[in-house]
Amino acid sequence: HWAGPLVVSALATAAVAIYQGARDLSWLSAEPWVGMGRAVGMMGDANPMGIATGLWAPLVWTLLGTGPAGTFAGSVFAGVLWTAAWLSGARMTLILIAAGAVGLAAVWVKARGASWRALSSIAIVTPALAAAIVIVAVPRAGPGTPLARLLEATPKTSAREAAYELFWRRDGYGLAAVEAIKEHPVTGVGVGRFAAASTRYYQRSTGLAIPPDNAQNFWRHTLAEQGV
Repeated sequence: HWAGPLVVSALATAAVAIYQGARDLSWLSAEPWVGMGRAVGMMGDANPMGIATGLWAPLVWTLLGTGPAGTFAGSVFAGVLWTAAWLSGARMTLILIAAGAVGLAAVWVKARGASWRALSSIAIVTPALAAAIVIVAVPRAGPGTPLARLLEATPKTSAREAAYELFWRRDGYGLAAVEAIKEHPVTGVGVGRFAAASTRYYQRSTGLAIPPDNAQNFWRHTLAEQGV
């Protein structure tokens, strides 16, 4: 019973996001999202909308998949939610979509009495298939899609620099978060205060300036604001 209202709300914001992406990005939205070509649904922010819809897509399919009719309905709802997640342009949705596909494949195989060896094979084959799809999709990725934004933010010079940017620097906000954690490791800088202080922390670390924003990493942002 607890899942019902959450599923309905996720589908509602997904429907609005699909309308925005297909017809009018400015409907129930504003800058900078319109200029970036990213749908926000009814949440006013593309990132949490993408995370919410990306999380619920495999869950609703699993919750409803107790029979043929429920499985079909779940697949339709999951498709709607995944489409909205893609239109959000949030790069985290790439991980959520891949993880959801692996989870659904594992549930499907296990429900048919397969062994753990078969499940291990699924865990290997599904990401490989997803990687092949990504390679095919790269030339066709629109400017506001998660894939295009990921490629744009990834340095092309070396794999080491790409990993450093994706997992640590994060457009400079990761470095700013590290500075905040160093200064206030126990108490943090205060809930909601990191975004405004990010410019100062980044400037202290590099001598350069960036616009105020979050840490681009949920765990590091939480640690920076709330401390240990």
